[in-house]
Amino acid sequence: MSGMDQVRTVADALLYEGYLLYPYRASAQKNRSRFQFGVLVPPGYLDESERSALRTESLLEARDDARVDLLLRFLRLRRQNTDGWDEAEDIEITGTATVAELLAGEVSIPFGLPAAGDAEWHTADVTGVVRASAQRLDGPYRVARLRVTVENTSSGEFATREQALPSALVSAHVLLAVTPGAFLSMVEPPEWASPYVAECVNDGVWPVLAGTDDTVLL
Repeated sequence: MSGMDQVRTVADALLYEGYLLYPYRASAQKNRSRFQFGVLVPPGYLDESERSALRTESLLEARDDARVDLLLRFLRLRRQNTDGWDEAEDIEITGTATVAELLAGEVSIPFGLPAAGDAEWHTADVTGVVRASAQRLDGPYRVARLRVTVENTSSGEFATREQALPSALVSAHVLLAVTPGAFLSMVEPPEWASPYVAECVNDGVWPVLAGTDDTVLL
C-alpha cells in the first residue's frame, strides 16, 4: 500500500465523521447541525462564521524534477425530494505537477459537478478550483514553501446554511505526496527551519505529516 493509500484510510474517518454523527432520523434532537468540520460553502452564502476557501502553506525539501501529487476529497450532498433528507457521495479531485512547474507559476485545477436528479432526489451544481504554487527559500537546503488553496466557486445566493449545503464542499481536506522528497514537520521543524515555519499562512487547515515525511494531510 502506498503512502497516499495509507493516509486515505485515516482520512476516511475525517470525511465521514460529521455525516455519521447526524441524527439517525429526521425527528432526533441530537447532533442537529451536520458536518461540523471542513465545510467550504458557496460564496453566495453570506455568513461570517463560514468560509468558502481554505489556504495552506507547508515546507517541502525536493529537487526541481520531483513530482507532487495532490488529492482533494470532499462530500457532495444528494437531497431527497420528499423529506429534504441528505445523503452524501465522496468526491475526489486529483492533480500532479513537478516542483519546477510549481516554482514557475500557479497550477490551477478547476472542477465542476453538474446538477442532476430524478423523482426521488436531486443534486446542485458544485464548482471549485484548486491552486498550487511554490517558492524557493534562501538557505543551504533545497526547501520550498508550497502553497495550496481550495475555493468553492459555486454560483447562487443562499439565505440559510441548509440551502447552501448542497452546493458546499463538505468535510473538505487535501492529501499531498512528493516523490522523491520530504515535507518538514510544522510542529517540530529543524531549528534552521523554524523562522520559515513561522511565516507560513494556514487558514482553515493545518498540514500534518501522515505516517511518513513524503505525505501530508491537510
